[in-house]
Amino acid sequence: MESAPRSIAFFDVDDTLLTVGSMLRFLAYHWEREGLDPDRFARARAELHRRREAGARRGELNRLYYRHFRGCDSVDLAEAGRDWYAAELARGDFFHAPVVDALRSHRRAGRHIALVSGSFPPCLDPIAEELGADLVLCTTPRADAGVLTGEIGVPVIGPEKAARARRAMTAYGVAAADCYAYGDHASDLELLLAVGHPVVVGDDPVLADRAAREGWLRLPAAAARPVSAAQPASAARSVSAARSVSAARPASPARSASVAQPASAARSASVAQPLSAARPTSVARPTSAARPASAAQPASAG
Repeated sequence: MESAPRSIAFFDVDDTLLTVGSMLRFLAYHWEREGLDPDRFARARAELHRRREAGARRGELNRLYYRHFRGCDSVDLAEAGRDWYAAELARGDFFHAPVVDALRSHRRAGRHIALVSGSFPPCLDPIAEELGADLVLCTTPRADAGVLTGEIGVPVIGPEKAARARRAMTAYGVAAADCYAYGDHASDLELLLAVGHPVVVGDDPVLADRAAREGWLRLPAAAARPVSAAQPASAARSVSAARSVSAARPASPARSASVAQPASAARSASVAQPLSAARPTSVARPTSAARPASAAQPASAG
């Protein structure tokens, strides 16, 4: 039996592991795939932007985003997520290489990998499988008989990211001082403060200032792609298999961080140490299951 992990590396997803915000890109893709009014996405994006500019909290925007999926079948959304992911990979420049390199380094060292995001499973599951993540801590849309109601539980953004990370560390019996976290936005600050080894991605002024004062590691910002540049859904159907971004092992299902016991199949963990250069929860369900949500900053909901 493999030993339980000694540490966990937590990764924000949108604009940290990815060069894009997954939430709005997936919404645009899904609506095009369903043959809906092409102006509908533009109106939804404009409304999110208007509310953000009016001072709406990120949690409010996150809830507004998920209302656009009211009436959607969860199985259909999971399939759409796989097709969307294949289309993004085919287009290229989807993953932010310095952060993916860091993730691989942590995985080789035997640390558990956790994705922490306001996004939801249709977007996150294929990413988790590609990168060999052990945990996916994300927003969970509510469903009735497999059909989304348009409502969610607690949005996994801001303080909730830190809360879920702490639950995961407690569940696996790892010390916060030995754990790592990566984030790109001021709303990720509490997540970064929850671990012993925070890493700032990009140039957010709040995080950059804190990194300078505390001596935190920093990685370069992702070069974002515009939402309108998303590959059409019609093109995705011709993509038979997603290219692997890494020589990653076949992803084992992400284990639940809500179960307070060591993972039985955890990989052997090495002693956590600061990474020198640019390498390097509360419902976490199997990465293959259709669940929901993220923390990023599309125009925006996460």
